[in-house]
Amino acid sequence: MFDTFLGLPMHPLLVHAAVVLTPLAAIGLVLVVFSARLRRKYAGLAVIAVLLAAVATLVTMLSGQAFALRVGNPGQHAVFGTLTAITTAVLAVVSVAWWFRQRGARPGKAGAVTTVLSGLVVIGAVGSVVLVGLTGHSGADRVWGHIVELTNG
Repeated sequence: MFDTFLGLPMHPLLVHAAVVLTPLAAIGLVLVVFSARLRRKYAGLAVIAVLLAAVATLVTMLSGQAFALRVGNPGQHAVFGTLTAITTAVLAVVSVAWWFRQRGARPGKAGAVTTVLSGLVVIGAVGSVVLVGLTGHSGADRVWGHIVELTNG
């Protein structure tokens, strides 16, 4: 199902969604966690963005697994990709829990659970961005690294 689209491998096409959505969602989440003004207007949008990012990373991982059956095991890239999908999915779950908790809190009165969830959202957002970077770099190195080495003067 996630192998090809119009005769081309899906993975190089889908990877762009994960690479763009995950950092944007993470930045949005961190901003709404730290800014009450932004939270009132954009918290729901930030949570929707991270849910989309989680779906994008999952579909990208699945398409990568299908692609690996054609081209071989990508080694560390596959490990990073799996960790990215897991981390982003956990971030999505924690973000939804945070969103529901903070909506019920009185202004300026975040409870302990909301504070812990806020911290977990920030940690998860940073972790997701780092893992997307590591995954992307390892994938690009796997595809292009040898070509760059051959063309270095």
